[in-house]
Parts: sequence; structure tokens; C-alpha cells
Amino acid sequence: MTDDIINELKFPPRANEEKYPWDKWFDGSVWLLKQGEDFDVDIESMRSAVYMAASRHGIKVRTHVPKQRTTMYIQKKAKQDG
Repeated sequence: MTDDIINELKFPPRANEEKYPWDKWFDGSVWLLKQGEDFDVDIESMRSAVYMAASRHGIKVRTHVPKQRTTMYIQKKAKQDG
């Protein structure tokens, strides 16, 4: 193990811009997201990203993935939906 002390290290600036247009997608409308068009990751990764983004935005969402598993419907839940 080395005990070298680094006197200066410049970290790259943190990206504040989100990869996806969450504000648009979380407007309360039902959005159909298509793999290869709206996102390039597998469907479960995208579904997880939707829920994590909703949590960061302080909202709840619902999702539905049809059988073919290449599209996903998302919608911001209304307050009374729980």
C-alpha cells in the first residue's frame, strides 16, 4: 500500500443534465416509451430508471410493460392514486 498524498486533483464537473426528459414524461400523461427509440437499455433497467427518477423528483409513477417487452407505458400518479 502506498501512502502518497495527492496535493491537487481536479474532478470532472458533475453533470446536472439528466439523460431522459423526465419533466416531460412525468407531466401526468400516459407515455409510450420504445426501446431503441426512447431508450437503449434493457426493459427492466429502464423500468428501474423510471422509478429512481420518480423518487428523485418526489413523485410516484405507474408503469406497464406489454408482453413483447420492447415498450413501456409510464404515467405520473395523481395524488389521490396513492
